[in-house]
Amino acid sequence: MKMTNYLLSTLHEIPKNTETISHQLMLRAGMIRKLASGLYTWLPTGYRILQKIVKIIKKEMNLLGALEICLPLIHPKKLWDQSKRTELYGNELLKFSNRRKKKFILGPTHEEVITKILKNEIFSIQQLPLILFQIQKKFRDEIRPRFGVLRTIEFLMKDAYSFHTDLKSLQNTYQKISDTYIKILKKLKIEFRIVASTSKTMGGFISHEFHAFSNSGEDILACSTHTKYAEHLKNAPVIYKKKSSLKSEKKKHITKIIQTIYIKTKKKSIYKYAIFLLKVKHNLNFKKIEKISHLEKPIFLLKKPLDLTNEVSILRNTKKLKILLIGDLTIKNCKFYTLFSQIKNLKYTPIFWNHDFKNINFFDIRNVTNQDYSPDGIGKITLKNSIEIGHIFQLGTKYSKIFQVSLSNKTKQKNFLNMGCYGIGINRIIAAIIEQHYDEKGIIWPEIIAPFTLAIAPINMHKNKEIKKITYLLYQTFLIQKIEVILDNRIKNIGYMLKDLELMGIPNILIISKNTIQKKKIEFYSRKNNKKTLISIKDILKNFNKIKKKLNQNNIN
Repeated sequence: MKMTNYLLSTLHEIPKNTETISHQLMLRAGMIRKLASGLYTWLPTGYRILQKIVKIIKKEMNLLGALEICLPLIHPKKLWDQSKRTELYGNELLKFSNRRKKKFILGPTHEEVITKILKNEIFSIQQLPLILFQIQKKFRDEIRPRFGVLRTIEFLMKDAYSFHTDLKSLQNTYQKISDTYIKILKKLKIEFRIVASTSKTMGGFISHEFHAFSNSGEDILACSTHTKYAEHLKNAPVIYKKKSSLKSEKKKHITKIIQTIYIKTKKKSIYKYAIFLLKVKHNLNFKKIEKISHLEKPIFLLKKPLDLTNEVSILRNTKKLKILLIGDLTIKNCKFYTLFSQIKNLKYTPIFWNHDFKNINFFDIRNVTNQDYSPDGIGKITLKNSIEIGHIFQLGTKYSKIFQVSLSNKTKQKNFLNMGCYGIGINRIIAAIIEQHYDEKGIIWPEIIAPFTLAIAPINMHKNKEIKKITYLLYQTFLIQKIEVILDNRIKNIGYMLKDLELMGIPNILIISKNTIQKKKIEFYSRKNNKKTLISIKDILKNFNKIKKKLNQNNIN
């Protein structure tokens, strides 16, 4: 491909209203362009990358024995009404009516459709287990599209569905697809973790999410520093280990600062309200305290007294005042402490736990923090932001019962089929790769999905016949060898060329100049290592792949 025949749409300035690195770089590298909020056009550079990821996913799914299909984008609304997911999804469903006033939705997922179709296609146990998959666009009426392709109205997904005679078969396929996802993400050089999750809108009983680490991610994972353990922050338990620090604490007169949080209780509760105590540096975990039966659901915060003296009086008389007092386990072993106050220069004296408060219950009520003990017993916790890029589910017989998909056994008893579904977001994968592979110059694509394997950047080719001759010799050689090459034949200076090529993330760049060809050499620029090396033209022509592999492996910055 010659650059003059290619639609190159790079931007050298950071676009406005872009919150994430991936959004900025996808726009700057000419991968995407915004049509409307949450709707993007994929330009040639972006589409080449997208198609390469699709190819990798298809190859791995085919190795599983999965069969590719193409399901309708438009679903009759009555199918979703039948599964009761119309209400469950609510306003996220894009709904419309045709001229005959029949109601439809644009599919965000295809459980109802695939189950309805397979009802008339599966006749024998010998057809199972069966895995079907597709790669196509999905739709959701996102309340606030943002972060580029991470949260959009229209997005590309690989979704797969498996059907089984029993739960054991489903579990076996579920593990195989999980292993396949791991292979795919490792090929794409994504650092990720697998996290247990809830099924919610999908239904079923077991599900796992695949999360790519990203500073721009909206999710927060609690990860072990030494193992693959990971859990959502809201679900991660705090591991408390006893410390024999009371004597030393007393000697040093260390005082802990404790915050108080007031929570509404149920109308029928014996308590007027609840007060939660935890260290100032910690955050209350609302999901954990939802398990406390006396509290109003959803959790509702109450205003606390501004007068610290009055608050101490309340805390000392919670039994008499019928107030539920709960402390975090972290503060259970504190010998003495003071209450946090937003009033500056307020003087108050330490309060002693066992002496002042006797009516207190201790539970795990806070979020884990960095350096807490890992629940798997190995290493400490580190908190990392992440992007969910895949989700797999064991659905059981939920949809097969709704749509009456069953096979009869020897006693002519109906056995409803077990089902699994498996999604992976291709848009999100691309954004996640960029979030993990970039520098100040632009994107650094893993070579397996780079828009081009190689770029040729000749200096003043239009003024020098020898440079032009060598440039086209190399270019034609690479085309014959089926190496994906782009020749920057624009009349631009080398600085301008490199700026575009670096921004696009081309992993290998050959710079041809008058000085180097006089020595029968050219400059090899490894984008991965950010290093330039002089190599002979003869060696490049003889075995480019061997040279680039060697130079990309060594001296990584």
